Amino acid sequence: MMRRIAHARGSRPTPKLHLSPSASTGPSGAPPKGRMALLLSVALWLLLSPPVLEAQSPAPVSQGTRSLSFGIDGSGSSEAGIWYFISDRSNLGLLGTLDWVSEDRGGARSDRSQFTLGIGPRIKWYVTGSPRIAPFWYGGLGFTHSRRSEEGEADRTSRGVGIDGGFGVDWFPVDQMSIGGWTGLRFSNDRAENDDSTSRLRTVTTGLRVHLYF
Repeated sequence: MMRRIAHARGSRPTPKLHLSPSASTGPSGAPPKGRMALLLSVALWLLLSPPVLEAQSPAPVSQGTRSLSFGIDGSGSSEAGIWYFISDRSNLGLLGTLDWVSEDRGGARSDRSQFTLGIGPRIKWYVTGSPRIAPFWYGGLGFTHSRRSEEGEADRTSRGVGIDGGFGVDWFPVDQMSIGGWTGLRFSNDRAENDDSTSRLRTVTTGLRVHLYF
């Protein structure tokens, strides 16, 4: 995931706001990410219908349950974390993220790459307790450190903070594992070494995550 780092042109840094569109237009004229979000929303609506929820047996999670998680988000960043149920419906976690992007631009243009590490808390609040199919609201806070390298130039670093929020669903195929997906919003602010800052609002974020419970 390439981060946009704005460079100060004057004596005073100027905050900049970038509004990322919810989707880009695909060859068919329809937004691929928009279709993904729509399909996920429809699936969640079907899963949240009362007949489906009432027919489910309880999943083996409750206050005090711990888990390890592994996942990937829609931008390609990988993540791993540890979680703890602070109540029967609230699951608190600490996640670490890793993202590396390399561009071989060819020709006279120099190659460049960016490496980003992140860490921060996440919380999921399950709407219906712990059925086998468990919808949830989630929120999170993340802190990142990025290093951008470009051939022939000095490395540039930046630090950022972001806030996430949205909804998702976990499915428990067996007692010791769940597979989940989520979609939502993310606001982030990155500050470069020269104190120039870039703010970004992503209107569609998605991801998949697997939990192993113990």
